[in-house]
Amino acid sequence: MKAACAVLLVLGFGITAGCKRRTEPPPADPSEASAAPVNAPEPAPLTLGKRGTFTVGKSTTFVLGPIDSTGHIDYATTINDRLSKGVTAANNANVAIWNVIGPNPPGEEKVPVGFFEKMGMAAPPATGNYFIGVKQYAEKTAAAGTGGAALDATTKLSVQPWTANENAIVSSWLQSNAKPLAALRNAVKRTHYYNPLVPKDNEQGLNGTYLQGIFVDRELARALACRAMLSLGRGDTAQAQQDLVACRRLGRLVGRGATLIEGVVAIAIEQVAFRAEVALLAHGQLDARAVEGYFRDLFTLTPARRCRTDRLGRTLVASRYTRTTRPTRVGKSADLHHWQTSGARTDRRNSQWHRLEPGV
Repeated sequence: MKAACAVLLVLGFGITAGCKRRTEPPPADPSEASAAPVNAPEPAPLTLGKRGTFTVGKSTTFVLGPIDSTGHIDYATTINDRLSKGVTAANNANVAIWNVIGPNPPGEEKVPVGFFEKMGMAAPPATGNYFIGVKQYAEKTAAAGTGGAALDATTKLSVQPWTANENAIVSSWLQSNAKPLAALRNAVKRTHYYNPLVPKDNEQGLNGTYLQGIFVDRELARALACRAMLSLGRGDTAQAQQDLVACRRLGRLVGRGATLIEGVVAIAIEQVAFRAEVALLAHGQLDARAVEGYFRDLFTLTPARRCRTDRLGRTLVASRYTRTTRPTRVGKSADLHHWQTSGARTDRRNSQWHRLEPGV
């Protein structure tokens, strides 16, 4: 018995020592790494010009053109051409949304040249009765430094019924945005959505593209939800339902974009609507007919996006990056890989990954 225990004890120490050796991370400090042998061999460089391992054909080709001034595929134009099929200034909800938020919405970068032209619209006038964010409104009408508190308050007021006496700033903010929000409810009834991609320059391509208007869409959704809960607080469930259906429509429209970010923003917008809907069902005292009518409105909406909906944008962003990347040495930093990825090999992996990506 003692011998068996001794054997087990020795094995335990051996396993512990082995695990310790395997789990110790390599030194991250370059000064520690300098303790390695001076004459340690350098890793062999990758061979440039090595042929790919797959045959170019229809199954491996996503687009053939157009070609930009650098000789590469103009991926932004490719995406815009595909997303704008069947879209006009009259049926594009994004055209109407920009007439709600104005040409320079707060928190957004300056609109690039040609953005509005790609949607077939003229730039909105510099001044007008445009939607104003709650933070900006509070800073202008209440007092300096109150914007953050007002913004935080909208998070709470968008998920529970409330009255104007509970928060005068948010209530007056919604009142000042009455006309823009009414225009927004009409805008999201349009059947199409097209948000053009306009890169800053050819060098960065899609990687340097700013998604115009995407982030103000989230505040539009929060405003609709806050107003719905204000209507619910005074017993006007019909108005609350209309604002929440409009919020849902906005999320579905934004989700038609070609990028992952637009998909994430669309999900966030629908979450705003969902949380407010829970409050509507809990406090609205809706009868069976009203609930049935509300769900009927929801079922008429455009189906929610699937994960693969933005496959076009992500595939072409990856292709734009890998096709302009050469396998060159980038240094010995502990935070970087020693070698950049082979373009052809990564391009094939991108293509396969997007084909196999399941929808949800």
